[in-house]
Amino acid sequence: KPSTTTIEKVAVLFNGLGSAYPGMLKDVDSFPTASAMLQKASDITGVDIMELCEIGTHSRKTMQEEKVAQLVVTVANLVSAEIMQLQSKLNKSRVQFVAGFSVGEFAALCFAGAIS
Repeated sequence: KPSTTTIEKVAVLFNGLGSAYPGMLKDVDSFPTASAMLQKASDITGVDIMELCEIGTHSRKTMQEEKVAQLVVTVANLVSAEIMQLQSKLNKSRVQFVAGFSVGEFAALCFAGAIS
């Protein structure tokens, strides 16, 4: 007899370079856990990531520079996944697959617990 229970399989995809823009993390302050992640990443790297993402502080061109974009996109991917979990839009226990494009691969590996 076939099972009537459907198990939802979830894939999480992380974007890569070209997706950074000024103001992209402007609402993160309303999520203390996500804000703490952002601060920890800033402390580790020595780069004020929130300042890089503020509207008006840096141009879109600056946000697309590889050295800026790689850091910002990786952190933003992980912070976004955390916010989705906090909002109950993502149940990590149901995630079967993770993938990332370009620098998004690092966020995928970190989210999967393969690297920290």
